[in-house]
Amino acid sequence: MDRGELWHGRVPVACVRDVFVSDGTWYATVEGLLAGGRLAEFVAFCVDWNERLQRADPPDATEFDRYPDLIAGGWTFRPSDGSTRTVDQAPVFFPGAEVSWREPG
Repeated sequence: MDRGELWHGRVPVACVRDVFVSDGTWYATVEGLLAGGRLAEFVAFCVDWNERLQRADPPDATEFDRYPDLIAGGWTFRPSDGSTRTVDQAPVFFPGAEVSWREPG
C-alpha cells in the first residue's frame, strides 16, 4: 500500500503516502489535509503537542481531553485499493508530516 486517505466518519481528513505497517502500527507521510474546522485543529494540536513533548517541560496528556469525540474513534484508513480499514482511536500526527495509527485488536 503506497497511498490512501484517513477519514473521520464521512469526512476525509488527510491524504497520505509512503504507507507501511510494522509490528502492528501503520506509518505514513501526510501529503495534504483535506478537512478544515475542528479536524484540522486536531491535527495541528497533535503536531504541536508532539513537538512540545521533545522539550524539557513536556505537555500533559490531559490536553487531549478537549477532543473526546475525535479520540474515541470513528476513524478509518482507505487505501488506494478501495478497501476500508478501521483505525483504533485516533491517528497520531507528528512534526515533519508524519502520522501513525493502529487497528483494533
